Amino acid sequence: MTLRPSDTWVFFREKAKNMNKNIIINGNYLNKIKAIPSDSINLIFADSPYYMRTTGKLFRPDGTVFQGYNDDWDKFETLEEYKEFTFEWLNDCYCILKPNGSMWIIGGMQCIYTIGYMIQEVGFYLINNIVWHKNNLTANFMGI
Repeated sequence: MTLRPSDTWVFFREKAKNMNKNIIINGNYLNKIKAIPSDSINLIFADSPYYMRTTGKLFRPDGTVFQGYNDDWDKFETLEEYKEFTFEWLNDCYCILKPNGSMWIIGGMQCIYTIGYMIQEVGFYLINNIVWHKNNLTANFMGI
């Protein structure tokens, strides 16, 4: 079948009307993921707990207190507890991600190597690391 340029536009416009639009699911994974069908997601972007293990306050280089490092969602008694939680959410992601899908995970130096190992344990194939060079990241702060 050969289409003229004007026919091509009409063809794709009509096809697009019947396509599902992009959907962004924003929220706590614990409340969202169980309702998502298997093999249905093209892209997962996860900002996982960083397993900071800090006590006291963290200060930025300018002396201001850093907020958010000691939230309840990032408190684990042991590395084993953190790994169990991480394995669970990675496994859930593996189930809902399409075979040709992608997953991007944000992590800090405190956790990214643990997550990288577990990604492979779950069954994902690790293709690439993307490094965000950030001069004021939390790991550079001084804990007191």
